[in-house]
Amino acid sequence: MRGDTRGALLMVLPELSPAQRAEALEKAAAVRKERSALMAGLKDRKVSLEDVLAREDTVATRTPVKRLLKSLPGIGAVRAGQLLEELDIPEGRRVAGLGPRQREQLVKLFPASS
Repeated sequence: MRGDTRGALLMVLPELSPAQRAEALEKAAAVRKERSALMAGLKDRKVSLEDVLAREDTVATRTPVKRLLKSLPGIGAVRAGQLLEELDIPEGRRVAGLGPRQREQLVKLFPASS
């Protein structure tokens, strides 16, 4: 289906009933809360980057790598961007899209503290 004059395809969103909409909003809020807890765990060093990269749930796998890096102590937006560039990881890459070598490089840079 063509929508605008630039030729981009537009996605038609399904109509949701108020109950479906409320359920979707609750689910989204729960995912945001869990992702926030994951990021806080990284920042407080309660969970290691290796642990996060090993997780297979959607909360971890759908998290952008840059967001993970920015959650690490001492890493800000600029340094996170530099690390992505050095490791040849695209800016918008999510954890699920990382290759084994990229995961290995990240774990070497940020080993689990004992």
